[in-house]
Amino acid sequence: MQEKQSYTSNWSVFTSENNILNLLTAEQKTNERMRGDVPVLYQDHLLYYSTNIPFATINEQDEIIICNAAFQELFRKIDTAVLGKNLYDVIPESIYLDHFEVIEQFFENLRQEQRQNVLILEDEQHYYSVQGFYLGKDMLHITIYDLSLEKQIEHLLTYQRQIESVSHMAASIAHELRNPLTVIKGFLQLAKLTSNYSVYYDTIMSELERMNGIIEGFLSVSRKQTVRKHLQPQNFMESIIEIIKPECILHNVTFDFEIERTAASLKVNEGMIKQVFLNLLRNSIDAFKEQGEGNFQFYIEGKVKGEQYEIIIGDNGPGMKQEVLANLGRPFITTKELGSGIGLPLCKKIIEDHGGIFDVASKINEGTRVHIILPFSKEEKEEYREEENLEA
Repeated sequence: MQEKQSYTSNWSVFTSENNILNLLTAEQKTNERMRGDVPVLYQDHLLYYSTNIPFATINEQDEIIICNAAFQELFRKIDTAVLGKNLYDVIPESIYLDHFEVIEQFFENLRQEQRQNVLILEDEQHYYSVQGFYLGKDMLHITIYDLSLEKQIEHLLTYQRQIESVSHMAASIAHELRNPLTVIKGFLQLAKLTSNYSVYYDTIMSELERMNGIIEGFLSVSRKQTVRKHLQPQNFMESIIEIIKPECILHNVTFDFEIERTAASLKVNEGMIKQVFLNLLRNSIDAFKEQGEGNFQFYIEGKVKGEQYEIIIGDNGPGMKQEVLANLGRPFITTKELGSGIGLPLCKKIIEDHGGIFDVASKINEGTRVHIILPFSKEEKEEYREEENLEA
């Protein structure tokens, strides 16, 4: 029998002898001899068991020898005696069947290594985090955290983000399809006037193919299952430059570029990265149009920066106010009369999905500068180093 000081509380601890140990109230004597049928370890930490966190102790036969009310309530066993029962008779059958081997290994590791461990048990309805402690004499103490509600909320938030993404993609598609639709409309009007549809057939078909490519591209972004391949940055940037050149010539924009070559590769979806560059180009051209006359410049710089490739895209346009710049990352925020407000948020999303950084800086009457950083592919780099070692 051990003498203990009492605390004010109203909780209970259940033992395999089915005895209930109630803590003495403050009005009672502060020193009382408590019954000795609870192990000394628990008598030293009785206040801990007043929590709502489920706990239990099991013996070497996996039988429950002590637990608190929260443990019984967790498994809806309030009206059923669990003490002396095997732990596997208490936990939900779906958890037991799906995780039997994992649970067995969990307990075996605890007993052999005599240390703390954590186990996650889940099915469609439950999500438990189990912490285990070895107490000696083949006794294990387990504390169970029911995270089922948190998981449900997390799934709902994920679903909400997916719905938002779909709405963003819808606006993006409309934004990107305007130009080819305008071209098709103009050529169809010309064909009607001239009664010569064959002359414009090839142009109309190429624009339709372009639209189809845009739709396929945005669908792949929304699915988040984009096809990526290892490319050296100068390769896909040079192909982008060939697209940008005629656009700049068409709108009387001086185009400069400087690309540093490297043997390292980026793992990217080439179509999506190209879309980022083209969106930024169109934003600059739109800004030039709003400004009116001037010596317009658009530039691209690419250079190696440690384990990353740094890309700078900028112009000398009218720039943006700080309050406008602060909202650029928010979808549907736009300063353009006919803008959808999805261009820059989409660019940011594509770069971040590639593990990169997308940052925008702008000053009034000085222009806008977009800073992009993409990480080199680690797996490609490892392969490259292995080849070097073999050659050496």
